[in-house]
Amino acid sequence: MKHLLLVGAGHAHLYVLKKLQRQALSGVRVTLLTPNDHQYYSGMLSGCVEGIYSIDQIRIYVGQMVERAGIQWIKDTAVSIDPDRKTVLTSQGESVLYDAVSFDIGSLTSGVELPGVLNYTETLKPNYRFPVLLEKVRSAENLVIVGGGVAGTELSLSLQTWRNKNGKKPLSLVSTTALMARGAPYVSQRVQNLLNHKGVKLYLYQRADQVMKDRIVLAPSNEEIPFDALLWVTGPRPPELFTKSSLSVDKGYLLVDKTLQAKHYPSVFGVGDCIKIAEEPPLAKAGVYPVRQAPFLWKNLKRFFKGKPKRRYQPHFSFLSILATGNREGLMLYLGCAFHGRLVWLIKTIMDRRFIWLYSHQTPANDLMSNQWLKRIGLTLVAILVVGFAYLFFTTTYHPVMSMMASLIFSSIFDFAFALLAIVLVVILVIVLFLERLSFQSSTRDQSETTTSCKRR
Repeated sequence: MKHLLLVGAGHAHLYVLKKLQRQALSGVRVTLLTPNDHQYYSGMLSGCVEGIYSIDQIRIYVGQMVERAGIQWIKDTAVSIDPDRKTVLTSQGESVLYDAVSFDIGSLTSGVELPGVLNYTETLKPNYRFPVLLEKVRSAENLVIVGGGVAGTELSLSLQTWRNKNGKKPLSLVSTTALMARGAPYVSQRVQNLLNHKGVKLYLYQRADQVMKDRIVLAPSNEEIPFDALLWVTGPRPPELFTKSSLSVDKGYLLVDKTLQAKHYPSVFGVGDCIKIAEEPPLAKAGVYPVRQAPFLWKNLKRFFKGKPKRRYQPHFSFLSILATGNREGLMLYLGCAFHGRLVWLIKTIMDRRFIWLYSHQTPANDLMSNQWLKRIGLTLVAILVVGFAYLFFTTTYHPVMSMMASLIFSSIFDFAFALLAIVLVVILVIVLFLERLSFQSSTRDQSETTTSCKRR
């Protein structure tokens, strides 16, 4: 029997585990290698630190997915790979043979080589330590965050919102550049205004020069900032796993083709933040990419064992990004445009809850909450909106030909039918989302009970 080894429980591998629950790979034994009991969804970390979500509501219980998929689980970490002998070595010294291996292990935090960082700071990676981190940053009177990228900015906004509600001192944010410098300048300025409005102390164009037990020294200003907790969010760096092997790498990241297979080693697959696609510009380290790569990985793994040609993944460099800005408000960024408000947060929370629900729940085939129903309702509503805009265009124009066409095509009966259909579909969508919310809450309770029972064992 062939052996498929999945290293890491990132977004793409969660997708594979979900598929395995419904469709086993014929003649293939599957093993998941990861030390984490839970996978925390990065998109909801900010909502959790603000107090909107509980810990159980933002995590997926890996053991539950493994059990449902009927595969083996090795609770350990991969430390090296020998692609010639097709073996992966774990931290406990176990050598795992494979016929195909897939890596979805994400990236690590950069800048930790600075003396004092590993001893006195907290990082978001690996994310299984998030509950401990949450307790430390909430209890700190003097909180400092280093890193003005997307993650550091979003966490600063959410944490400061929580601190304002709980009578804590303003936190300090240190950034070597303008905030979210990779985006448009007006976005950076808008984010800076939001942080100033909430009371965050900003130290822009400053870098951490020294990290000591209770304070950080900045350069070039030589200013000292005392802290009880220091959160280090300075961007990604590659895992050391691939540089120690004979695999091709690009700046430490696993180099793969568009089939998501490693150069010269077709039995090695890679997805997410730990890879670099050959002959393509580097992708942003964002969760949207492993989510997009997941269907290609699943299909190519099946094709690998069947000896069929692989599908090629073509990366798209534009994607929708939504940041939580506190007080149930969000900032939406897409194609250089920015939108801010509570409606943006509503869109974000629906998308985030849907992701958790998808991987925490076992959906029956006839469940009204399935993706197909939501897609059908959504597409119908979009079609109604398109027709509605066309209707408004025709009926509100002053051109005589257009007015005549409108009088011939549209009537009061059409107005009534159009409005009635739109209302009915909106009501159905609200009911669907309400039932989904109940299912989401039920699944998180079940997941929490399962976790508690496992701990008791």
